[in-house]
Amino acid sequence: MDKLSRKEALDRGLSRYFTGKPCIYGHIAERLSSNWICVECNRENVKESGKKTPERVATNKRRSGRKNAASKKERRLVVTKGNDLADMVRKAVGSGVLAKLPCFCCGSLSSEGHHPNYDEPLSVVWLCRKHHLEIHNGI
Repeated sequence: MDKLSRKEALDRGLSRYFTGKPCIYGHIAERLSSNWICVECNRENVKESGKKTPERVATNKRRSGRKNAASKKERRLVVTKGNDLADMVRKAVGSGVLAKLPCFCCGSLSSEGHHPNYDEPLSVVWLCRKHHLEIHNGI
């Protein structure tokens, strides 16, 4: 293992470096460029923080999908207002489930989906930007 200073590691864009000197706890191991901590001490700190807060570790496991893998599909189907609906319409148009139509008011080919009812995510009225804003602004 080549010996490097932290400055040399940062200059090279490396996330770790090795000095060959023991840390304050006696580990002779690589150190993290971001905070000078040796990787062994960092590993122990992570283990200790998991012991102190098991509920946080369990939450992180659920978030990463290690547990409740069956509910991933259900979570994907949960739709909220705003960007989630727009994403859902965009994906439906891209996959051919939904056809993009001209503006309902003026026939412009540059249209976007308007959701009159957020409970029906794929039920949209196609409007140009001008008419879409008019509806939302109550004009």
